[in-house]
Amino acid sequence: MLRWIFIAALATAVVAQAGAHEWVRAKVVKVEPGRSLILLDHERIVSIDMDAMTMPFKAEREAGIERFKPGDRVRFTFVHKDDHLVVQKMELAR
Repeated sequence: MLRWIFIAALATAVVAQAGAHEWVRAKVVKVEPGRSLILLDHERIVSIDMDAMTMPFKAEREAGIERFKPGDRVRFTFVHKDDHLVVQKMELAR
């Protein structure tokens, strides 16, 4: 039993850090700075084996989502927090 708890904790830690170093390209669909939410049409996220899709993300203050508008092409990093994918950093894509 203890072994399974350790494996589950390790897997959670790996998933939590998976997006922290992966830059993902996306197009901004909608921005709600007051709710710290951003709707992104993102490419496939390799580190968590997630297909490309349009989905909402929570965003940390440091991501500065208020600077972006629908239609912007961006890239972002994320972490897994409280069962959500949370944008940590975001910048215009080059």
